[in-house]
Parts: sequence; structure tokens; C-alpha cells
Amino acid sequence: MYIRTERKKIGNHCVRRILTVMMAVCLSAGVLSGSPVTVKAAQQPETAALILYAWNGTGENGGLMNLELTVNGTLNNGAQVSAVGSGPIVAQDGTLVGELAAADGQILLSLYRLDGNFGLELANGEDWMLYGINNIGESNAVAAVALQGQEPQMLALTEDRMYRSYTGLWFLGMGLEQGVLTEYSGN
Repeated sequence: MYIRTERKKIGNHCVRRILTVMMAVCLSAGVLSGSPVTVKAAQQPETAALILYAWNGTGENGGLMNLELTVNGTLNNGAQVSAVGSGPIVAQDGTLVGELAAADGQILLSLYRLDGNFGLELANGEDWMLYGINNIGESNAVAAVALQGQEPQMLALTEDRMYRSYTGLWFLGMGLEQGVLTEYSGN
């Protein structure tokens, strides 16, 4: 398995943790490196994409940042997709699209369908709401991406992937268009 890595502003500990976890997920579709997040392959459709986000940044409360992933998009049949937090991702027409699972310092996005365009937004809404602080750039977030038919890759989520919402909240964004990782476009 070949994983391309970028190590700008990422500690070696975080990179090793992501690689270990991503390998475990890709090879066994089982437990995530000792965390409580699990993937039960027998109960889910075939996985077309896995994106694992991990971070080690400290929030305003002195503990690990509490980041959230928001998934928004449209399937090719026109059904809208919107999910945040943890649990199943279900399109407006009732189609199961994927699942979000979260543990301390990591979020796993499993997608069963890639026939559509999605916007993926990783944000620290907790510090924004409680303290008015836009500190997502200090999260040291990385993403390990495994898309069907493509080489897995590791992405550093740096300032070049930072965007600002209409509310003023800064987030790290990526796009996924018809199964290809792209720049964020505000889907």
C-alpha cells in the first residue's frame, strides 16, 4: 500500500497515528487503533471511500479540540445530502449514503455512494460558540483518504484548505466530486 504524505505543520506522532489507523481500517475494516469507533462491515453496504480525519490541537479549554465534520452535497439523482456529528448519512430520498463515526481526536467518514458532489467541512464550532475563537488552523489536522480505484493519500489540512462560512466560522474544507477529491467549492 502506497500512501503519499505531506508533513507541513504536522507532528510525527500525529502522522504515525493516522497511518496506523488508516492501515487498520483499510486492511481489516475493524477497530480503529484501540478507540471505541468500529466499522461493522456485515451491516453496511460496500464502502467506496474512507476518509479519516485526525488532529491533536488544543482548544481554549486546555484539552483536545472538539472538531466536527459536516457533509453537504447532492447525489446525481438530485437528492440532497446533509449530515453532521456521528451516525448514518441518509439522503433526502431515504438512500443510505454513508456513516460518520467520531472518537477523541478522530472522525471516520465512510461513504457507500460516490455518485454525486459533496463538500466536507471540518470545524471547531465549540470554541467559536463559547469563546469567539477561530482556531481551526491550530488543530494540526490531517486526513487519510482511500477512494475506490485510487491510491490512498495523506493530506495535511493547512491554510490552503481553510475557508470562512457566512457566519464567520473558519473551517478546513475539501470537495468530493464523482469520487474524485477536489478543492472545496461550497456544495
